[in-house]
Amino acid sequence: MENKVIEKSIAQYKSIEQYAHISFDDVMNKVSQEIAELIEAKQSWNQEETYKEASDVLINLLSISSELNIAPLSWEKKYSDINSLIINFWKWNSKIQELRNRYSREKTNISEVEKITKSLVSEVLAFTNPELSIEEILKEAVCKFESRKDLYKPKIDLKDFISNYQNFPKSWINFKDISPLLANNEALNYAIFEMANNCRNADIIVWLDARWFIFGTLIAKQLNKPFVMIRKAWKLPWKTKEVS
Repeated sequence: MENKVIEKSIAQYKSIEQYAHISFDDVMNKVSQEIAELIEAKQSWNQEETYKEASDVLINLLSISSELNIAPLSWEKKYSDINSLIINFWKWNSKIQELRNRYSREKTNISEVEKITKSLVSEVLAFTNPELSIEEILKEAVCKFESRKDLYKPKIDLKDFISNYQNFPKSWINFKDISPLLANNEALNYAIFEMANNCRNADIIVWLDARWFIFGTLIAKQLNKPFVMIRKAWKLPWKTKEVS
């Protein structure tokens, strides 16, 4: 039952991240920031702030673990001090970068990442409120993020990035030009997050040619899903399935 509650909280948190356009790299950066704030609070003997920052670190660690399918849902608190936390965080970050092949020539495996993740989570738990269970800590973190999600979400109106051309290419057509949208990285990211949010439970992203390949592949990448092209007959050389 406890694991089910934890899984539900993590899924809710991931859903809010998607709504607020929070990327994986955003969460990685957030963990680094919150670790620093946790250390500062602990060194200042600010117990309430220490509890809060530890809670934020915990939920974001689990969000990353969920994204990479690496975290076992079983931990226990263990004694930790600032030096041990810093060393474990450094080891964890290195393993995550190795797993993602970012800034590392080393190769790692899932079991190694799971081991260091479990150790780091156990250490972070040592800084959380001892009067609360893990389930209660995660529920509070989800509620806090839920109340702020609209503050994180970029304020963009996609209509500002779509040009209208009357009677093009024929007299009765109102042509919608998405070139300004594709040329603006922030607006394009916004569009991808919004569309991905509507199909995050899909197993496969499937879309028509031609301009929809642009969006479909980006959405599939955002959701870490496979992408399948739909094209006219005889346009693909390998095995295909035809639908009339």
